Amino acid sequence: INIYTSSELTRFLENATDENAQKAVLCADIILEKAYEPKELDCEFDGNGHTIHVKDNGVPCLFASITETGSVRNLVLTGKEGDTTAKVMAGITLQNLGTIENCIVSADFSGGGFVNTF
Repeated sequence: INIYTSSELTRFLENATDENAQKAVLCADIILEKAYEPKELDCEFDGNGHTIHVKDNGVPCLFASITETGSVRNLVLTGKEGDTTAKVMAGITLQNLGTIENCIVSADFSGGGFVNTF
């Protein structure tokens, strides 16, 4: 799956476990403004060196969890994650059982009770 737009990214994030993809590749820098319910990732997500800039969408992370077969690579994540009422905020995932490598998280996590940049 190649992802070029914010709507394609949101659709992938909302259906990450339903896509049955072997690999998703980010093909452009994306501004992510729309709120969504984070899902489990069980495939490879390659940021391809691109940036996802989150614009205060109230979502605490990209993925709820990354499974043993899931991975996130080569991604830059910036912007404002979560909201001022959030109790838990994490950049890429709340729980990682897979692989996260070559990623940069430079995001504003202000307002949370527990912060993790996995």
